[in-house]
Amino acid sequence: MVLGILLMVGLWIMQLRRTVHSRTRALREEVAQRQQREEALRESKAQYDNLVERIPVGVYLIRSKPDHSFGFDFASPKMADLFGVELDALRKDVQLGFKAVHPDDLDHFVKLNQDGLKFLVPFFWEGRVVVEGDVKWLHIASTPEPLADGDVLWHGVVVDITERKRSEEALRESEGRFRGLLQCVDSVAVQGYAPDGTIQYWNQASERLYGFTAQEAVGRNLLDLLIPPEMQEGVAEAMRTMWATGQAIPSSELSLLRKDGSRIQVYSSHAIVHIPGREPELFCIDVDLTERKRLEAQLQQTQKMQSLGSLAGGVAHDINNVLAAILGLASANLEIQPQGSPTYRAFETISKAAIRGGKTVKSLLSFARQSPAEDRVVDMNAILRDEVQLLERTTLSVVRLELDLQSDLHAMRGDVSALTHALMNLCVNAVDAMVEGGTLTLRTRNLDSAWIEIQVQDNGLGMPREVLNRALDPFFTTKDVGKGTGLGLSMVYSTVMAHHGDIEIQSDPGQGTCVSLRFPAILPADLPQAMDHEAAQEGARTKLRVLLVDDDELIRSSIGAVLAALGHEASTVPSGEEALERLQMGLEADVMILDMNMPGLGGAGTLAKLRTLRPSLPVLLATGRADQSAWDLAETYPKVSLLPKPFSMVELNNRLQLLNRN
Repeated sequence: MVLGILLMVGLWIMQLRRTVHSRTRALREEVAQRQQREEALRESKAQYDNLVERIPVGVYLIRSKPDHSFGFDFASPKMADLFGVELDALRKDVQLGFKAVHPDDLDHFVKLNQDGLKFLVPFFWEGRVVVEGDVKWLHIASTPEPLADGDVLWHGVVVDITERKRSEEALRESEGRFRGLLQCVDSVAVQGYAPDGTIQYWNQASERLYGFTAQEAVGRNLLDLLIPPEMQEGVAEAMRTMWATGQAIPSSELSLLRKDGSRIQVYSSHAIVHIPGREPELFCIDVDLTERKRLEAQLQQTQKMQSLGSLAGGVAHDINNVLAAILGLASANLEIQPQGSPTYRAFETISKAAIRGGKTVKSLLSFARQSPAEDRVVDMNAILRDEVQLLERTTLSVVRLELDLQSDLHAMRGDVSALTHALMNLCVNAVDAMVEGGTLTLRTRNLDSAWIEIQVQDNGLGMPREVLNRALDPFFTTKDVGKGTGLGLSMVYSTVMAHHGDIEIQSDPGQGTCVSLRFPAILPADLPQAMDHEAAQEGARTKLRVLLVDDDELIRSSIGAVLAALGHEASTVPSGEEALERLQMGLEADVMILDMNMPGLGGAGTLAKLRTLRPSLPVLLATGRADQSAWDLAETYPKVSLLPKPFSMVELNNRLQLLNRN
């Protein structure tokens, strides 16, 4: 029995040893595993701490209690940098974060916090904090986690968005400057469109150009607003292509609609603008071509007038030679015929006809030339008073004449005859327009020290726009056949341009017409130097030796006879070359009458060589076309005077005597 008991005790001891050994080994393994877990936890915490310290955002845990008190459970080191306080102090007092908030943003910040605590809703805030005097922008986001004990744990992050805000502000400032600039550009209409054509931007110049205000235009489709029906399909297709390819519509001239239904010509350019975060926007830049088209039309008008003027000038030159011969011989024979005799009356009629023809040709020359036929001081008030005296004898029963003349009107330089003819044309047109009577007003005024203005105004029928646009065209007239040539206003235009002036016509149907002529003025201080030194004065007849140079046989024979009738000794030659040769051979002359338009050297070439050969010989430049080149030539050399054809015997003698005395 004892042995049995001992055996049993021995077996139990052996089993106990095995159990202890097994449990010891398990315990050692558990300790080792626990040590591994603790090591992993330490490594994980070290990594977490390292991440929290290095992450560029602030991380926090705030515990709020049922009594609405709250405080940090955790705040990462970045939190201290973001709010500009010591980390330990911030962890102890969460209110230090509130104190850093910008005063202008604090109320909103507090309100969001209160709402979050009250309603347990996520908290999102963007605002400013002041850190050491500098302003930062922060974005704070946190979400609530209710706990079993009634507390709420807020998991949050804080991000510095200062650079983003600065970029956004810079973008807004840039866009503001851009749009402000576009608003201030007075002559360029700019519109912004979405891809579907909806108008998104409309500057002030667009309002003036098209008549729609920005409120009326923005939100509407450009196809409905500006594009004429016949262009809509093409413009829509061009827009689709533009958005598909990214290539802007080519610039071009377009005729677009205005609010009142009228058309306006514009030069339209396009650009696609891509702004990050937005849909692409088309900017359309339109320039009003109205003034350019008007100037182009004026240029075409000027070119047309110059072409017609050249033609008229050439014809007038030849006719003047014929009239000069007729008038010269007729006036010479008047001197030797008994007054009242049939022969005297015949030559008197011939002279009057030649003078009348000369005035007609002079009108053509005024139309043709680019400078006045004469250059003298002109009193426009005196011309208008003379016009009224003439008109009163013919129009007083039809229209009433009014003079509104500035008493101290500045003088101007020009051709009295051409200016008188131009004003008479305007007055006759005005009278014709007042078929049932009315008032014709002639007005003058000084615009400033440099310009004067003459107005011819009536209250007659007026002109529709299509007639007004063609009023200055040569041969355009609304009068019946036989009642007008259509050259009246064209000649007025040419006269004004020849005097370096400007013309403006304002007219509306039923409202009458006002024609304004503006000319360069002469200041009173300049008048003594500007007085005409070549006023014709009949002096004592002195026998002169005259060398007449003209390629036209009619002129040589007729003017030669006139010179002989005046008692002068005339030598006639057909060219400048022969005249110079005769002078080199010893021919003596007191005066030379030199034609401007001749083959070979012509008047200009002959005069240049003559001044080397005979520097003091007086010269009368005789021309049927007194253009700018003739005036320039007369002013270039001393003792040279211009003698327009045709001229009478008395005019010729006066000029010869005056030139000889001077």
